Order: sequence, then structure tokens, then C-alpha cells
Amino acid sequence: MTDSAFHAFSSLPLVAIGAIALFFVPGWSLGRAFGIAGLPFRYGAVLAFAQDDMKRLVAYSSISHMGFVLLGVFAWNTLAIQGVVVQMVAHA
Repeated sequence: MTDSAFHAFSSLPLVAIGAIALFFVPGWSLGRAFGIAGLPFRYGAVLAFAQDDMKRLVAYSSISHMGFVLLGVFAWNTLAIQGVVVQMVAHA
């Protein structure tokens, strides 16, 4: 597995932890969920700036985009879910 593939899949546990914590752990607030959702897009953006290889740049920007999708899922209103669908279609 290449470095970029490893880092792309490393954001998936953040998504799972955030979803489980928000919906199943009592006492977790939406603010904490948004804090967890903010990690992938910050992580992806910081690592994308340092890349010289275009393939890795695209991989890290994909991590960042999935962070925005996670923010939309946690917002859970009509406009946010529509934005998630548009982002996922545009990303595919």
C-alpha cells in the first residue's frame, strides 16, 4: 500500500468514531462531533500543501473533501444533506 492510499484510508476511522460518538454515546455534543469532523479536512489540507507529486495531492485533497462531507452529515438538515450528495457525486 502506498503512502497516499494509507493516508486516504486513515481518515475512515475518524468518520466511524464521530458517527458512533454522536449517535450512541450519551453526553456527546454536536460541538465535539464537529470537532472530530474538522480533523480530516485540516489534516488533508496541511499534507496536500507539502506534496510535489500530483497523485498524492489528489489523494490528500480527497481526505479533505471527505471531512466536509462528514460536517454535512453531522449538521443533518436538508441543505446539508443535499450538499453531501452533490459533493459525493462531484467527487466520484
